[in-house]
Amino acid sequence: MPGEHIIYHELIEAMGQAGCPICRLCEQAVAGYIDSILYEQVNAPSFRDKFRAAMGFCAEHAAEMAGAGRALGIAILYKDILDTLLEEAERQPSAGEWHSLLAQHAPCPACQQYLTMEQAYLGAFVQYMDRPAFRQALEHSDGLCLAHLRKLLEHPLREEDVHFVLAHHLRQWEQLRQELGEYIRKNDYRFRHEAFGPEGDSWQRTLELLTSGRDWKEGEAGRGTGFRRRPSARRRG
Repeated sequence: MPGEHIIYHELIEAMGQAGCPICRLCEQAVAGYIDSILYEQVNAPSFRDKFRAAMGFCAEHAAEMAGAGRALGIAILYKDILDTLLEEAERQPSAGEWHSLLAQHAPCPACQQYLTMEQAYLGAFVQYMDRPAFRQALEHSDGLCLAHLRKLLEHPLREEDVHFVLAHHLRQWEQLRQELGEYIRKNDYRFRHEAFGPEGDSWQRTLELLTSGRDWKEGEAGRGTGFRRRPSARRRG
């Protein structure tokens, strides 16, 4: 896990980019975790045990692993799971035993990594709220997605920090509402000759902020959308 000063600078940098900084940093951390597994831990007995107990990654992280381009490591890890299932089949388990085997597995290791980093970044967010540079970075950011705003407010914050955070998000939501209205207006046939300005991607930014984030319990994903964050490094003025 990154050190305290590293987390501070990571948060500052992430707030200068598009979308929720907590989502961005946690997704980057999970991507690094998956890369590390495929490069260094495929043959590590401790990780193989964890991976086998979880029956592999959840669907989202399995897809992310597939995109990492390390086919041999994936083949080794998932052959291990098939070996386990076929060994179980030799016992001729009942339907109920099969159900238990398939349902009562350990959490997805990548989901658990996401949750670990999420707690670290949210805790640091609270810790650094009294630093002027941090507050300034937040003021110029897109803010947090709804899921991470809710989780941030579950932490013990000073009343003045709660007011500061909520005031910023209310301004962001009002700006998005106005931009969405303008986007809708310009899609009316009467105004289609007008070029799109900043409101052109307002619908995408709204999706990111209102539906991003995770609400994972015991490693199971519960996401309302498959929409992925744009990789742009847009800084808002």
